[in-house]
Amino acid sequence: TVIRDDEVTISVADHGRGMKPEDIEQLFSLFFRSPEAEKSSTPGTGIGLYISKKIIELHEGEIGVESKYGVGTTVTGTLHRVLGSTVPRDDKQPDYKSGFDSLPGSTQTGNAT
Repeated sequence: TVIRDDEVTISVADHGRGMKPEDIEQLFSLFFRSPEAEKSSTPGTGIGLYISKKIIELHEGEIGVESKYGVGTTVTGTLHRVLGSTVPRDDKQPDYKSGFDSLPGSTQTGNAT
């Protein structure tokens, strides 16, 4: 993790088998798993990086990947920091109430904040 001015960058690297260029192009597609991953015993559904990309994009960030076949892969996400901001509390806004409060047999009482 690197924090610079108004950005936070998180990188995750592995030293696995890396990816072929044609696989990198599809990496952030829903349910994509490389042919090699499909043949191996590596578990997965192909949704993790798709979800990661969507979350980062919703926060107006960027995600990218660098990989060298036979060496490894690094996935990097960058988000903009919100410095010194606060969300003003509106007294007319109701308190958050957990959905668990209404479950049958629930013993929770009160509001979560």
